[in-house]
Amino acid sequence: MRSVAIGALVTAGFFLLASLVREVSLEWKRKFRLAAAVALFVAGCFLVPYWTALGVFSILLAAYIALAAQSLPAPPRTAGGPERRGPREEPQTTFISVPEGAGLAAFIDVETTGLEPDSDEIVEFGAQSFAFDWATGEIFGVVDEYFGLRQPGRAIHPKASALSGITMKTVRGRSLDTGKIAAILNPAEFLIAHNADSVRRFVATVSTDAPKRRWVCFMRNIEWYDEGCADRKLPTLLAHFGVPAPALQRSRANLTAALALLALKGQDGRPFLCQLIGARLRMQPQKHPANAAGE
Repeated sequence: MRSVAIGALVTAGFFLLASLVREVSLEWKRKFRLAAAVALFVAGCFLVPYWTALGVFSILLAAYIALAAQSLPAPPRTAGGPERRGPREEPQTTFISVPEGAGLAAFIDVETTGLEPDSDEIVEFGAQSFAFDWATGEIFGVVDEYFGLRQPGRAIHPKASALSGITMKTVRGRSLDTGKIAAILNPAEFLIAHNADSVRRFVATVSTDAPKRRWVCFMRNIEWYDEGCADRKLPTLLAHFGVPAPALQRSRANLTAALALLALKGQDGRPFLCQLIGARLRMQPQKHPANAAGE
């Protein structure tokens, strides 16, 4: 009986040590500590006839460890399902071919070391080209996309890291595929960004052709205040229209949410994309294919 008690004590010690390993998840910490509590309880039961005080102490310690294990924070869970295991998978985009007569635009998002295009640098570039109807503003779907990380030559501002979750470790040794960027941007008939003036200056550092293109501003070329929005920040706009906002400001999540918002209809009954199409047409209407067809 004594050997069983000693074995149970050794087992309890092993499980307690395992629960202290930093890399162990909260779920397994809880399991290890509960296993240690069970082993201590067993040891206490066998020790009571021989060493009453030690046996009672082991049982009480087992109860304390079990309670402590239950008080650990619950592991994160996805909505309606168990904890997600393994590496987080990026959502898969369904691509389409450009329908005949449809327009093609590219929506761009960048995450940077800070807010100043003259001194800060891109750390993440994202672009999605999508097909749409020039007349109705209907978005047919995503045609192509590119998301890439880039190691900057200066430190990422702490506030920028807090918003995006991107750190210097995240981007170490990474670079952008400028060929892929050109392959997405060049066929587009115009480019879109939330703050187009700022994004265009940042993108000029990775694409010499992009600044020469036609840009429309998601923030300024849509009458968000007329829609009752408190301001024109992307999280505010998403919240106002009930579009799920990303927890972190990463390019893929931002563009997915912004495209969903662009497809919604405003008070005039038309998709918000129509206002960007109008801004594009006012730049150079005579060269637009939709106009040429009516001449």
